[in-house]
Amino acid sequence: MEIINPLLKSAIDMARFVVECTPQPMTIGVSDTTCYLIYYPTHEIDFKLKVGDPIRPKSMADRVLSSGKRQSNRVGAEVFGIPYIGVGVPINKRS
Repeated sequence: MEIINPLLKSAIDMARFVVECTPQPMTIGVSDTTCYLIYYPTHEIDFKLKVGDPIRPKSMADRVLSSGKRQSNRVGAEVFGIPYIGVGVPINKRS
């Protein structure tokens, strides 16, 4: 049985509440290094991701995984069909 980072588990547990509490439409996804572990869309924004879907190249998750650092930037429509402004934060064993 794989041991999950407690901070990663907390992010998964809180994701839905973060989406519900924000005043602006947003989605939230939590991934490991290869695929999405959870994804919550809204009526206004839905990238059509499913649990287990791979991280798409040039997505915010891909940028965070590549850099190992917090990222905040525009992502073009070529990734999910609509442009978006994304924010991503890495969760690692040191977190």
